Amino acid sequence: MTFKEIGEPRVLLSGDYKEHGFERRRAEDVIFPYFNHRSYFPEEYPWIEGPWLTKHNGKYYLQYAAIGLEFSSYSHGVYVSDSPLGPFEYSLHNPLTFKTTGYVRGAGHGSTFKDKNGQFWTICMIPAYYGGRGGGEIVLFPTAVDADGVMHSNTAFGDYPQYYPGIMKNAVNNNFTGWMLLSNKKYVEVSSTLGEFSAGNAVDEDFMTKWCAKTGDAGEYMTVDLGKECEITALQINFDRHDATVEVGRGFGPSPALSRYQSFTVEISDDNRNWTMIIDKSNNSVDSRHDYTELSDPVTARYVKVTNVFTHDNGKFSIQELRVFGNPGKAIFTKVSDVFVARNPEDRRDATITWKPVIGADGYVVRYGIEPGKLYNNYMVYDNNTITIHSLNTKPEYYFEVEAFESGTDYYREITEQTMGTGAEVELLRGRDMIERKMIREGLNEYIFDNITPGEYTFRHTFGPVLWRGELTKDELIGSGENATVTDTLSYLGKGLDILGQMEMKVIPGKEYGNFVVILNYYKK
Repeated sequence: MTFKEIGEPRVLLSGDYKEHGFERRRAEDVIFPYFNHRSYFPEEYPWIEGPWLTKHNGKYYLQYAAIGLEFSSYSHGVYVSDSPLGPFEYSLHNPLTFKTTGYVRGAGHGSTFKDKNGQFWTICMIPAYYGGRGGGEIVLFPTAVDADGVMHSNTAFGDYPQYYPGIMKNAVNNNFTGWMLLSNKKYVEVSSTLGEFSAGNAVDEDFMTKWCAKTGDAGEYMTVDLGKECEITALQINFDRHDATVEVGRGFGPSPALSRYQSFTVEISDDNRNWTMIIDKSNNSVDSRHDYTELSDPVTARYVKVTNVFTHDNGKFSIQELRVFGNPGKAIFTKVSDVFVARNPEDRRDATITWKPVIGADGYVVRYGIEPGKLYNNYMVYDNNTITIHSLNTKPEYYFEVEAFESGTDYYREITEQTMGTGAEVELLRGRDMIERKMIREGLNEYIFDNITPGEYTFRHTFGPVLWRGELTKDELIGSGENATVTDTLSYLGKGLDILGQMEMKVIPGKEYGNFVVILNYYKK
């Protein structure tokens, strides 16, 4: 079938990034490059693409995507007309969809539709990264047209659990469940770590980073400490792929059909010792790289553990992000009273917003718009009380407000004396040969030097005095039972002139080797 033109082509819209801040391609916004033959320029012409026309109340809304998938500022704008052929007028309330922060970033190249209840939704393509390759996925944001004909969406908390379409009326204003993100920047314990892919990467809200275990064996695990007991309502486990040998498609062609995909269990605990399983996908037949589970009944726990059962691609067990949601009853939202805005006089597309921090806040939603009561755009900000934005239209003036949100938990603040050590090292030598050196850490009061064989030993501060010297015999090192064969008090522990405890040692025999154990025994207060 061929089509014959019945009229002359008309230009309906074009990009104008010098007037529309969100349309510009900024090198700082690149998530992953689409090309490698040159660097991105500080600012470039946008790619204007993906037109979509929606009719509502006699108006035609011509939606378009701006800049490119590889940018966090990938977005939609809209023009409005009384006729499908124009002329179209640019909406100064643009962008329509825009999301540059959080686990999900970008919101472009999509379309807007009505569900069976008449509620508008905008479907967007977003950047994604899996197995070292960039790609695209889709998200859905609630949209509406207000009484003055302004089409707008709401991306705030857009990557938190939202109600399914059809449940909430006026979804653009109240589709967020109130289930807060509990796992962001919390302490993580893992079974093993491959190179630079550290545990903290799995709770940093960045899909470009990941934790990776040394193997893909069953039993590799990660545990997140939420800091206190929380009401858990849902979990999202975002898996990655590393050193895989089984090829799995990524949106650009059919994936090989497998009978079993990434398989795992999720357990919870109050003490990090006794566990209760809440999710069992030990024989998972669905390729779900963003595995989301909404619990039928909330559970209460402090620790959440994900354990590998089977890795389907023969690669390492790897998680981009473990996201735990809940605490709706403890969520607090606070309007910030002291907000300061400085618009760049040399480039009115830019503004810097600063506000007084709210104690205990997990983050902030910075809302802005060109009319009071129509603050239709937003940025979500974590770990800061200031942001410079680059998305403004040059002509209108803007109104801003900042709302703090908190989940009832605190971020994990690393105490390096506990995680790295106090700087005080001790070492055990056999004759003149170094056996092992250990760093003393706050909160860790027992240090074991294992595989000890008969001989002359010296235990000392690495850069200080000898704490113990003597011969350990076969009779003292080889045997059964848990009773110590050698004990001694090595040194007093204290601060200034205050004696707080003492350093002790003991030798525990074993079947083939003994253990030299050092104990920091602090007096009970």
